[in-house]
Amino acid sequence: MKTIKKYFMWILLGIGSIFGIFIWLTKLFNKKKIDKIDKQINDNNAVVNNAQGHIEAIEEQKEDVKEVIENREQVIKDLKEQKENIQPETPSTVSEAKENIVNKTKRRGRKPRK
Repeated sequence: MKTIKKYFMWILLGIGSIFGIFIWLTKLFNKKKIDKIDKQINDNNAVVNNAQGHIEAIEEQKEDVKEVIENREQVIKDLKEQKENIQPETPSTVSEAKENIVNKTKRRGRKPRK
């Protein structure tokens, strides 16, 4: 009976140590998995922060483009109003019109016909 108790103790110690090693290895593997997942989360957060910076830059560019478009629309509107209000200056006589045409053709380098 003493030998059975002695071996029983060793068997229980062996099973207990195997169980302890199993728990220790499980914790070790779980810790590695947790570290890997934490690293992925941190990488994703870095990507999100970088993307957020790009989004803010794009929103600023969008606002700048809107301002440029509004300014151009205002310029176009002003030019249309000016176009409608044009009062052309017409020469009062035929001789003044002829002289104006001749002067313009001389400036461009054309020689009048003889």
